[in-house]
Amino acid sequence: MFGLVIWDREKQVLYSGIDAIGSRTLYYKTTSLTRCIAPN
Repeated sequence: MFGLVIWDREKQVLYSGIDAIGSRTLYYKTTSLTRCIAPN
């Protein structure tokens, strides 16, 4: 069970994913200044 987040600085893109079973949820919130990401 895992959740993974990767930030690509060059492309300014955020990639995220979870395991194939999907038992770990990723929650996120974005504001004009920050991006917050946390597992369940």
